[in-house]
This record gives sequence, structure tokens and C-alpha cells, in this order.
Amino acid sequence: MYSYDAEVSVDKKLSQATIDATVRVYEGESETGEPIWGQARELNVTMDATGDVVTTRDRREECVRSDKERPAVVTSGQVGELDLAGGVGKIDQVKQFCKF
Repeated sequence: MYSYDAEVSVDKKLSQATIDATVRVYEGESETGEPIWGQARELNVTMDATGDVVTTRDRREECVRSDKERPAVVTSGQVGELDLAGGVGKIDQVKQFCKF
């Protein structure tokens, strides 16, 4: 799936996230190996956190990466005509800093 003109909003505590976008779903490849994309569909999702924040850090050479994530559930949402309410996932935040 890919998107363009996506609006993503995540609050500072990772307790709620929203996504509003137009997406196309990958449907396979043509005989020449070119990707085949389905018709454009509107994606609108609101997620609420259901658990605690888990933070991990990884340091490699000059870079430090910090990942924060919270389990979440879709409180309202759809892609095209498909209702996504009740779907489970997570709200993530990734930060990476490098000094050279």
C-alpha cells in the first residue's frame, strides 16, 4: 500500500493517532515486472492507546535510535467501504540522531 497527501497526527503521549490519506493497494506485478496498483481509496482512521508506552534505544557507532510504541485499537475508521473499527495495532514514534 502507498499513500500520497497523508495527514498523520500523533499526540505527545502516544495516546491517540489519526490518519487521513488517499491510498492505493499493491495488487501484484505485470508480465514485465511493473507494479499494479488498485484504485485510489480514502483512508480515515482514529486510534486510541490501550496499554503502556514501551521504549527501546539502540546505539550504533555515531547514531542513537529511540523507539516508543503503545498498543492501540481503531476506534473509528475505514478505507474505502471497509470498516476498520475494532482493529488492533500500535502507535509508534521513532527518533534517530547521528553525530559525524
